[in-house]
Amino acid sequence: MSLEPPTSVTLDQHVFRGVCSENTRDDEIAAIAALIREGRIKPYVSETVFSLEGIPRKKRADFLAARRVRCIEVSDANSRRYPISQRRDLAEQERTRLQRALNLGFEILHCPRFFQFQPQEVRNAGFAKFGETLDDYFALAEKFGEVVDALEARGLGLSQVKRIAEHVPKAEWRGRHWFQVLADRDFLNDNQREGELAAAVAEWSDTDSVAAHFAYGLDAFCTRDRASKDKKISVFNKESRNWLRDEFNICILSPKELVKRLST
Repeated sequence: MSLEPPTSVTLDQHVFRGVCSENTRDDEIAAIAALIREGRIKPYVSETVFSLEGIPRKKRADFLAARRVRCIEVSDANSRRYPISQRRDLAEQERTRLQRALNLGFEILHCPRFFQFQPQEVRNAGFAKFGETLDDYFALAEKFGEVVDALEARGLGLSQVKRIAEHVPKAEWRGRHWFQVLADRDFLNDNQREGELAAAVAEWSDTDSVAAHFAYGLDAFCTRDRASKDKKISVFNKESRNWLRDEFNICILSPKELVKRLST
């Protein structure tokens, strides 16, 4: 895939944070920041970098446990119950990073799903434009859902969070939704499960980021995450990358690869 400037690029949380730091000793990250300032890269970041990955890893279990997410009833053939969005305030460091990103020209990708913790500061900043009409929004949501559903069918994303709740025998669910099971402090008082949940939330964020990138029709997704050898289920492992390229024509590049393609 050839890239011609200005190239629309989604940055994962690690690359994004490096680009938005005051000083970086990483030459590749510094080069990406320079390409952004020169107008050769149009930068984007997923809202999940703030809403999900912005929650410190050791606090993710407590954050979920502290919420009693309300449901809305949807009158359809399946009588579905959906969790609605909840607010999460940004920490001072995150607010500073968000402002630097906006000053650099970043736009925030919206992830149109019900279960999302949207910080008010992100809503105030506004999301990248996806059209003028409600039909345009539905088209964005349909594309987002297409990738999310396909990835979750492969055991990725939010399905990884849901699987943790399956450690609890179904008989003990007592009609509760998976997120209500996770909000059980007795269940979360297990260090191993806390670690599993923190990692699963990160994968959920990555998967939604990739889906939003596709929904907006952007050129390249930049990350250094190639998933460790013992991490068999990941949106960024070799198998998933190849599948995303073949099925959805999603181009995933490392910072080094991105800089090389735009510097030649």
